Parts: sequence; C-alpha cells; structure tokens
Amino acid sequence: MATIEAALNIAIDHQQAGQIDEAASIYREILKADPQNARALHLLGICLHQSGNTSQGIDHLRRAIELRPDATTFHHNLSLIYLAAERFDEAIASARRAVEIEPDNAPLHDNLGDCLLQGDCAEEAAGAFRRAVQLDPDLTKAHSNLSSAFFQLKQYQQAVDTARHATSLDPNYPDAHLALGNAQQFLEQADEAAASYRRALEIDPRFAKAHNNLGNVLRFQAKLREAETAYHLAIRSDPKYAEAYNNLALTLQEQGRVEEATAGFNTALRLKPDYIDARWNLTLCRLIQGDFARGWNDYHLRFTREGQILRCPPVPDWDGSSLEGKTILVYGDQAVGDEVMFASCLNELIARCQHCIVECDPRIAPMLARSFPTAQVFPREPAGDLARICHEQAVDVSVALGTLPRFLRTDVRDFPRHDGYLQADTALVEAWQERLSALGPGLKVGISWRGGGRPIDASRRSTKLADWDELLGLSGVQFVNLQHGDCQRELQEAYERIGVKVHEFSDVDQKGDLEQVAALTAALDLVISVQNTNVHLTASQGRPVWVALPRVYEWRWMLNREDNPWYPSARLFRQQKRGDWSGVFQRMADELQSIVAGSIPPPHWIQPGTPQAHVGFSGASEP
Repeated sequence: MATIEAALNIAIDHQQAGQIDEAASIYREILKADPQNARALHLLGICLHQSGNTSQGIDHLRRAIELRPDATTFHHNLSLIYLAAERFDEAIASARRAVEIEPDNAPLHDNLGDCLLQGDCAEEAAGAFRRAVQLDPDLTKAHSNLSSAFFQLKQYQQAVDTARHATSLDPNYPDAHLALGNAQQFLEQADEAAASYRRALEIDPRFAKAHNNLGNVLRFQAKLREAETAYHLAIRSDPKYAEAYNNLALTLQEQGRVEEATAGFNTALRLKPDYIDARWNLTLCRLIQGDFARGWNDYHLRFTREGQILRCPPVPDWDGSSLEGKTILVYGDQAVGDEVMFASCLNELIARCQHCIVECDPRIAPMLARSFPTAQVFPREPAGDLARICHEQAVDVSVALGTLPRFLRTDVRDFPRHDGYLQADTALVEAWQERLSALGPGLKVGISWRGGGRPIDASRRSTKLADWDELLGLSGVQFVNLQHGDCQRELQEAYERIGVKVHEFSDVDQKGDLEQVAALTAALDLVISVQNTNVHLTASQGRPVWVALPRVYEWRWMLNREDNPWYPSARLFRQQKRGDWSGVFQRMADELQSIVAGSIPPPHWIQPGTPQAHVGFSGASEP
C-alpha cells in the first residue's frame, strides 16, 4: 500500500468522481493500518452516508470528532448529514459548533441558518444569514437563503427584495430565482413567479423544485394541463419527490380524474409515509368520491391544517360507543358553514345520550338552541375554554362537531332525508315576508356571488357580478343582495350595465347577524349563490338554494351530482368547463325564466309573488 497520505488522495479522487465504493474500500484499508486516522474516519463516514448507510456514516464522523474535536469541517459535514436525515436538532447543534470554532466564516453561518430554517426556527435562521452576508456581502447563497427565511416569516416583500439582490449578485444561481418566485407567488404575482421559476429552469433544466413550484403557479392560474406537465418534469428530475406526486394528484383531482389522483396521493405516501398533506388530500379525495367509510378515518388531520386550533376538553373523546346515561359535549371546530352542515348529525346524537351539550359559534347559537330544544347550547367564548363547561355540566365524553360523521355518516345511505333541521326565528321570518312583499310582484330571489377566505379558494369559487347579467336581466323576479362586504360599486355598475336594481337591506349585517340572514333566506322564494355560508343557512332550513359550483370543488359537493346528500333542498349547477361560469348562469336563467313564464310547472316551493314561510322540500332526487 502507498503511503497513507497518497492513499487518502487517491480515495478522495475516487470519491469526487462518484466512485464511492472504491473510495470506501481505500479508507477501510487506511483504517486497518491506522485506526486513529481522523480524516479517513471522516471521509469514510461521508461515503457511507452517500451509499445510503447514514447511521454508520454518522458513527464514523462522531469518532473522527472525538479524535479531532476542533476540526471545523468534521462538524460542518456532520451537520449536513443530520440535515439530510431530517434530524434537525442535531444538525443545528453540529452547525453551531462549527461556527463556534470559526466565528468569522460566512459559509458556516449560512449553513447554520439553513439548519435552523429547515428546523422551523426561521427567526434565528434569518439572524444567521444576516451574519453570513455581513461577513461576506457577495455570498449569493446566503442572500438567497435569507430570502427563504423572510418567506417563512411571511415577510414576502422583504423576501422578494432580498432574492432580487441575490439574482443581481449571480444571475445564474438558480436557487435565488426559485426563492424570488416563491415570494412572488405568495404576493399573488403569478406571472412574475412563473417567469422566475422558468429562469431557474433555464439555468438548471433538472431543478425539480422549480418544476414543482411552476406547476403550483400554473394550477393556481387554472392551467391544469400545463401544471400536470410541470409536475411530471419534477418527478422525472427527482423520482422520489413526494411533494410533486402530491401536487400532481391535486391537479388530476381538479380535472375530475379522481382514480389517478388517489394513486398519486398513495405514491406520495409510499415515498414519505409521514407526509400529512398527502394523507389529508387523500382523505378529501375519498370523501369527494363518497367513500365515507375510509374518508372519515383521517378527517381528524384537519387539526394539522394552518389556522385550525386543536381543542382538548378534559374528558375522554367519544369513540362511537353507547351513550346511554351519559352527558356528551359537542364542540365546534371549523368555520361557521361547516358547523351548520355538521349540525345535521345532532338529532341522532341527542337520541343516543342522556344529555347533549353543544358549544358553537355565537352567531348560530340561538338557532341551534331553537332547533334542538332538548340540547343545551353554549355560545363559544373568546378564550374557547371547554374545561369550565365540562366541570360545571359533569360531562362524560366529548366530540368535535366535525367528527360526528365518522360515526353517523359512513355510507351515503346514512344521510337522512329532511326538510330542514334548523329553524329561523318565526317572528323575524314574518317580518321579512312583509318587507319582501313590499318590493313588488314576482319571485323574491337572494343572490351572493363571492366566497372563500384564502385567495386560492376565492379565485375558484367566486364569480363576478357581471357573470350574472343573463340571470339578473329576467323579468318577473325581484333580486335581493345577500353578499357581505362592500358591494356598492358592483351593484351600481350592474344597474348601469343592464338596468336592474338588486334590492339591498342596509340594516342587515350579512356576516355578523346570522339570525337575520337565516330569517331572510327562509322568507325568500329561492337563494342562488356560490358556495358560502348563505348556502348552508338556506339549505339547513330546507329552503331551496341553487349553488353555482366549479367543475370539481370541495369534497362536500362530491362529483357529477346535481343534488347533495347533506342538503336535499340544494340543487347544484356545475361548470362544464373549468373557469367558465357562462354556462352555469345560462342554465339557471333558462330554468328560472321557464318557471316564471309557467312553461314548466314550478316546484312546490315556488308560488310566484308569495313569500313562503318554512316549508318542507321533497323535490330532490334520492342520494
């Protein structure tokens, strides 16, 4: 064997050429001759990691560090291996040690920042990146990473500015263009983000993250076929890219290709078994297909979603077992529309237990108390504390409202036919009937055209009032505004455009006073709306509602149905082509005009010109 130094150099050449086995063999020969050779231990450890034996690789680097505790490179490389293994705390500790040894080394601060960032310590990471660029203002990688830290901190404009500076330092650094695109995307600068991702791909055509993120922008822009291509290119570049499989599956689902989507989510989970997003998306994919038995099993993953708060009452969770002689607490856990929808399970639950306590959004508490008189209803307090209720009411078990279907709706046949399970205040309904009568003859139809909190949701489910022109132009109909928020300009433009006045009641808080909104929808002949709280309030009372839906949207509306098992009084009008609302409103206009003209018999719930009190609805097809 050559001298140890010469052998090390030969092994390093093999390692740098990607000849890992050959290099590892030489390092082992060196260690036979010199078991305390720290460099050989260190480099063999890297070889072992590169060949997939990370655990042994870490052991070898630790032994090397025991021999040379102040070797910066050893600590640095150990942090990289920990980072690859997603052992973030250990990666951070190793990176900190490297910085302690060489505090003026900019790349080491940059690496520490990377470990902190991936370990969800974005604020500390930003500090490390700032120190790196102080030490070396031209270190492009550190500027790019600082942009990523700003992104995690939701400081998107700073992220854009920092990434732009990184691209000015090195226009051919693809990660900087990726960071720029990420921030632009969250500022809803979709075209600019797509251009940034494409620039990254010009530099590195096999940059899997750039392909994936370009696909995300294209999906947001409803360019589903182009998005699909981008995700396939990401997977081709990195066949183990679980996130790309998940995003591809979402794109397939939005095209109605749910079997392919299911396969995609399952592939993502095989590659990354703890991938919560993919498991959640698979759950919704099952529910949209009506596979309730399996879909509800993972519906608890909603508590992992951003904005969801996991509430933990100090009593056992109900597991579906007998409630005879027991008091159960049911607590709301989602948006008010979901609480209204899942309240359809309460009658069955109340029949099973001795006493049912319901805690819910204060806006619907009076309605639930009126509708379920044997239950005890508490409006949710600002602190959301359930412990006091459990103690004072001697609660035995508790369950989130959104968990009830897991035990009560495991098959589409479990959904009861109903003519409404919630009741508006009778006096308010009668008052609204009088006010609506004063509008003049004709059907009284409530409308709302926007919905969705997050921009991506709003972009899919919302419409422009101009999309409704064909419908609003019908004679024999008095339209009533149910849209919350400032609508004055849109309504005035509609009047100037088609000469139709949509009636408004300025004394109604459409978002805050749901008691009034529920009574108003009960007094109307018909509500026509995109998917929002108005749909839930109307249909939960058994009142007629026409829902304008994207071609494929939320799981609750399922696939290719005009009816809905949750709401028998709802009729669904879906886009035939993604993003095209014209056909939806044309079909609605044709049908409503036929009803007004009498060319088709009106459903029993419409008696033209006479606002109706709460009545049953039995015209929907069986689910």
